Amino acid sequence: MEGKELDQFVSEVIKKGPEAILPQNLSDRWLDALLKESGGYVKKEKKEGLVGLMLCVLILNEKMQGNLGEITINLSQEESHSKIETFIINLSVEDLSRKTGIELIKKPTIKDILDRKRELEIRNIAKSN
Repeated sequence: MEGKELDQFVSEVIKKGPEAILPQNLSDRWLDALLKESGGYVKKEKKEGLVGLMLCVLILNEKMQGNLGEITINLSQEESHSKIETFIINLSVEDLSRKTGIELIKKPTIKDILDRKRELEIRNIAKSN
């Protein structure tokens, strides 16, 4: 995501606050755009240029920690990758839910969307099905 598309994403989603970033609150357009951006990441084709995903993860991480002011990047590279992967899994679960009408797990909140426990719960559900 870059240029005009990134500007629109910031205007239509990011500026509305952290709640707007939750997968269930994204329009189909932005859910699809973030999933598309995540494709290269998941395939290990790229680790940079993930501006939309990183913005989402940083904002949600700060909100989870109770920081309401300016966003500070206080994540190690390993933590960043882990949280991006967890966010991508949540995006994918929402996409599946919209396409099938099946809700495998309760919708994420700001408090649990980047939580490793939630990711493990999703993975366990996927394995059992």
